[in-house]
Amino acid sequence: MPLVTIGIPTFNRRGTLIRALESALAQDYKNVEIIISDNCSTDGTKDACEQWQKKHARIKYHRNEVNLGPNENFKKCLEMSNGDFFMWLADDDFIDNNYISECLGLLLRNNDVVVAGGVAKFIADGSVIGKGRRFNILSSSSVFRVIFYLWGVYDNTIFYGLYRKSVTDKNLMRNCLGADWFYLAGISVNGKFMTSGNTHIYRSIGGASASNCAMVRTQNLHVANLWFPGTMIGITALSEVLVSNHNYRNIFFIKRVALAIILFLMFLLRTGFYGGALRLRYKLMTTVLGAERYERMKRRFKKHVYSKIS
Repeated sequence: MPLVTIGIPTFNRRGTLIRALESALAQDYKNVEIIISDNCSTDGTKDACEQWQKKHARIKYHRNEVNLGPNENFKKCLEMSNGDFFMWLADDDFIDNNYISECLGLLLRNNDVVVAGGVAKFIADGSVIGKGRRFNILSSSSVFRVIFYLWGVYDNTIFYGLYRKSVTDKNLMRNCLGADWFYLAGISVNGKFMTSGNTHIYRSIGGASASNCAMVRTQNLHVANLWFPGTMIGITALSEVLVSNHNYRNIFFIKRVALAIILFLMFLLRTGFYGGALRLRYKLMTTVLGAERYERMKRRFKKHVYSKIS
């Protein structure tokens, strides 16, 4: 039975972290190590984790001396892992007790699959308010897999799937908008993605990834990412494909150039102009309604939208 590592990066979420930890410990697949990387929490997370570590030998707790930021904390989990397979679990999410066994089964039965996950169920105020979709990337072409993934990705639940450790690389996670998108896009060059409909990951609505503003602020990104998100993501795509991500080097150079141009234009058209329009709308609406009232309206609308997902 291969060793599986569940990495839980955390910061000041003691309550929901315990829920995530309990779901990791309750897996019906038992050869699991659980690594908690604490980004210098101040809410009692340290004491709680140390108590859990004493009770369960499978738990390894690490506390950063300073807050490294979210991306570096995710990297720390991967860096400390020993498993043949690896997954991240957000500290405000949790998983069914068959999540590892289902995902591992897909990987062991399909040698060309490199990441396997479950279907998302979205939760708010302790209740399930919507369900995600199965997201499979099964093309035999590495170029098409990248395009299909980046065009079809929505909530990116597959990021919290189970990976073959051999395709992971902590150095490929950039501090940029869409960092999780580009990480998975690079990995898709190496193989296919599959989602099982027989297991679920329960994802909390909100958090640092709830809005573009929150992501820019949390990751301390340049303000250009707020005003021109699609353009900045497109520039990152050019850099990833042509320079930064070694996974693309196995693609013939002319195809790489074509892929980079396609991705840049895709993000420019899909989110560039759209993102600018959203920012303009935000300015107008907050001027008319006030920021607090507008945010309340957005939360009600988002809850309604998620309730319609099937």
